[in-house]
Amino acid sequence: MSESTESPILVIGSVNLDLMAQVDKPPRPGETVLARAMVRRPGGKGANQAVAASRMGASVSFVGSVGDDENGEFLLQELQGEGVDTSFVGISRESTGIAFILVSETGENFITVISGANHDMRVSSVIASLKAHLVSSIVVMQGEIPLEIIASVAAESVGQRIVINMAPFQPLDEAILSLCDPLILNQAEASSMLGFDVRSPEDGVRAVEGLLNVVRSCVVTLGGNGACWADGNDVGHVAAPQVKSVVDTTGAGDAFVGSLAAELARGADLRSATELGVLAGSYSVELFGAQSSYPTRDSLLRRSK
Repeated sequence: MSESTESPILVIGSVNLDLMAQVDKPPRPGETVLARAMVRRPGGKGANQAVAASRMGASVSFVGSVGDDENGEFLLQELQGEGVDTSFVGISRESTGIAFILVSETGENFITVISGANHDMRVSSVIASLKAHLVSSIVVMQGEIPLEIIASVAAESVGQRIVINMAPFQPLDEAILSLCDPLILNQAEASSMLGFDVRSPEDGVRAVEGLLNVVRSCVVTLGGNGACWADGNDVGHVAAPQVKSVVDTTGAGDAFVGSLAAELARGADLRSATELGVLAGSYSVELFGAQSSYPTRDSLLRRSK
């Protein structure tokens, strides 16, 4: 991990055990396919983004919930090993969240999540964690946690920059949207929110321009086409670099979000943060797994030269 930044990050989100298997192609309805192997990896959008931000040099605290079981203990040890503060992770009577992930030979993933302890987060505990981290300059949340948590944190935040990655997509009311700085969506989520297909960079620019009517700033990721961003000053598109091969797209969006948040914490503008996020997300698809594929900031910048 690189040197810590001056502005810390608080990630409030999900943490899962990823059970991952590689297959030649996903099964069709009623079909059985054979997997080459199954591995156990740390995951969950919140935990992934916390690790990605930490590897980019940010000082990161994580708020979430795990079960009082072996999987929860394993995931906490993994986060702590990445330099993430887990002091405010709750221990639930529910089992630790699990994600079943099939990865095809093209690198596409097919994911089913059993939320478990992730949906046992208590608003009062999360708000207490937020107030204990008032020094945090950036608060990051995702759609894998209850909307009640997102709404309460946004309403109770004092001076923090609220970054919301609405993945999976859930409709947010205008009061929450007005605090997003930025709101981060992928092209499918942006399509669901805006009511038109977002596929190309041109569509992405149209999307972020439209979103600026309700948010402070926004980013729409476009997979291999990079990402579009917009704030009160400008709108732009960042192209993605060419990668050697796509091995696994699992967690690439989380690499983007965590890296973007870390760069914002360094004082970068949204364009520069989006550029770093695109690099991190793009290169992460060359390796298997989510957190195991995330680069450090130094290695990422060396590669991009």
